[in-house]
Amino acid sequence: MRRRDLTALGAASFLALGKGREAVAQATGARLLTIAVPIDPQNLDPSTNTANVVAIINQNVFEPLYTYDGEWRVQPMLAAGMPVYADGGKLMTIPLRSGVRFHNGATMTADDVVASLERWQKLSIRGRLAAQTIESVTATGPLEVQIKLKAPFATLLHMFAFFNAAMAVMPASIARETTGGPLGNVEQFVGTGPFRLTERRPDQYVRLQKFDEYTPSSLPFSGYAGRREAMVQELRFIPVPNAGTRLQSILSGQYDVADNVPTEFVSRIRRSQNAEALVVKWSGWIQMVMNTRQGPTQNVLVRRAVQAALDPTAIMTAGFGNPEFFGIGGSLYPEGAPLHSTAGIELYNQRNPAKARQLLAEAGYSGQPFRFITSQQYDFVYKSVLVAADNLRAAGMTVEVVLMDWASVLQRRNNPEIWEAYFTFHNFVPEPSLITFMNPSFPGWWDTPQKREALAAFTGTLVEAERVAAWHKLQQVMMEDAQTITVGSYYGLMAHNRSVRGLQPFLQTPYFNVSKGR
Repeated sequence: MRRRDLTALGAASFLALGKGREAVAQATGARLLTIAVPIDPQNLDPSTNTANVVAIINQNVFEPLYTYDGEWRVQPMLAAGMPVYADGGKLMTIPLRSGVRFHNGATMTADDVVASLERWQKLSIRGRLAAQTIESVTATGPLEVQIKLKAPFATLLHMFAFFNAAMAVMPASIARETTGGPLGNVEQFVGTGPFRLTERRPDQYVRLQKFDEYTPSSLPFSGYAGRREAMVQELRFIPVPNAGTRLQSILSGQYDVADNVPTEFVSRIRRSQNAEALVVKWSGWIQMVMNTRQGPTQNVLVRRAVQAALDPTAIMTAGFGNPEFFGIGGSLYPEGAPLHSTAGIELYNQRNPAKARQLLAEAGYSGQPFRFITSQQYDFVYKSVLVAADNLRAAGMTVEVVLMDWASVLQRRNNPEIWEAYFTFHNFVPEPSLITFMNPSFPGWWDTPQKREALAAFTGTLVEAERVAAWHKLQQVMMEDAQTITVGSYYGLMAHNRSVRGLQPFLQTPYFNVSKGR
């Protein structure tokens, strides 16, 4: 997850990167691209591990049936075209591209896709959700797969496209022998992507090499979609947990790319002779979640009073400082995206304590405690809470800020008796039905007849125009219920050597179609 990492720059840790990493640094030229990443994940399985770094690495190795283009529209990847629907949307037929080669030399068939789908349904958090709607998956030809659904489910196509807990296509033999748990040894990481995973040394690096027999899409390159190309011979992802050390590795020229760099370092990068800054737009959202099960926030008028009192600009400025790294707006999705909407945005950024007091009076609010549970471990979350608390006090509310560690926030938010609100952050996802607060079991427990009706209309139609109209309605309901208030969007920062070209400012940055000059 991209978020501000406030770890101090440490020269000592920079000198202690280890002999393995020094060996990587000595490899020069356009053949090798080195990427410093924040963590070394316990496992690299693209379906079972939801860490962003796993998706970043594996989207170069594995490919999905569908993916997103640069405007967040679904496009075919291993599929030969968009699905064909029948039986009122309950029968989904997917044509497959011919001649696609796996890294082991085999050619992809419908049997491989069926086995991969079955594995995904058992092991992936998104796959298990999809399995509740999928009735059967069948190979109806060498290059055709049919999915029978219990009901129309438009979200399924987006689950295929979003490469996190991914529906990664692999050979049927590997998919079936690993249904009990994550992929383990390197030999099991067999995909169709432009790079092969050839070596992993824990705490040192993950090594990918160009796949010379890669079968590219015929579509033009856009976002994650279209023609992918390995423009270097090798990618090496090196775990460098200290954020300051990641920065120094770029400023010194040791590595080519540094992911997840603290935003306060942007001026140092821009002053550098060797490095460039890349602002990663729409990394995620900052959200204020309110309790609908107990206490004053059960009353929608109290929640609307909170909504009226908040000052999003002040909150985001406190949390993120530099306005280059956050955005203010009522729509969850940016202008130009298919689901950009102005529905209900008049309820956003009101900054109106007088209106809030009026709503509180109508609700019969009489000074009951309004308790934020929060943590100082994420500085931007804590600072956001402090400003929001001041906004609510100005509207006449009795506010308490209850401090604990972040793990306790995640655990204790399941108890509706001890809190009225908390702030959290959520990675950007292009499909809103995958946002956590849409699930009625997510702490906050947003579940009203209007919400269920609007969400069902959104996920139950396969006609794009109808989905867009249903999303406008769902956003309107979301704004009026004011259960989860999206305060703003936050952006990330990457740094790269000036010789690196083609990096895209996406949350899960791909490294296909990225080159390195001399």
